[in-house]
Amino acid sequence: MKVESGNTVYDSRDNCNAIIHTTSNELIAGCKNTVIPNSVTSIGESAFEGCTGLTSITIPNSVTSIGGYAFYGCSGLTSITIPSGVTSIGGGAFYGADILTVTSLIENPFIINGKTSSSDSKTFSLNTFNNATLYVPIGTIDKYKATEGWQDFASIEEGVPAGINAVENKTDNHTIIYDLNGVRQAKPKKGINIVNGKKVVVK
Repeated sequence: MKVESGNTVYDSRDNCNAIIHTTSNELIAGCKNTVIPNSVTSIGESAFEGCTGLTSITIPNSVTSIGGYAFYGCSGLTSITIPSGVTSIGGGAFYGADILTVTSLIENPFIINGKTSSSDSKTFSLNTFNNATLYVPIGTIDKYKATEGWQDFASIEEGVPAGINAVENKTDNHTIIYDLNGVRQAKPKKGINIVNGKKVVVK
């Protein structure tokens, strides 16, 4: 999926395999091979609708809105991470996707369409609300449990999914810490560290 060079309205910047509205930086059409560029600020309505071959997608931190039905019917999509800067998610955005893990980095959750919304306008499928785990930033679980839509997830946990663990800013003599360049550290630094052989993230 590519826009020909010379088009003044749309582009396919950074070989992204998508069509982007040049002026608004809105991704309006994507496919299973799309890599969303960091310059995209919104994912348009129905941008990936029906893309059953889409199994994973990275939404960059530049994105602030996800349009209605953006990933509607993407049945192969099993996990999604929503960046912290997102301020709106349209109805049906992830409906019909068999998502098992939802990681929301949003610190102040806003209302989304929950289980009681009309059929396919639910933000996530009933299966996702009932069976997926929603991971939220540490210290925000009460906000999510009190916010319409998000509160419908049967399983909400603080922190990031297993594999990357949060670490406290304290060490003892038995803790060995390296940065990603293999340089030993006295204490964990902000970002990704290797602590006792395990990858951990310090915010």
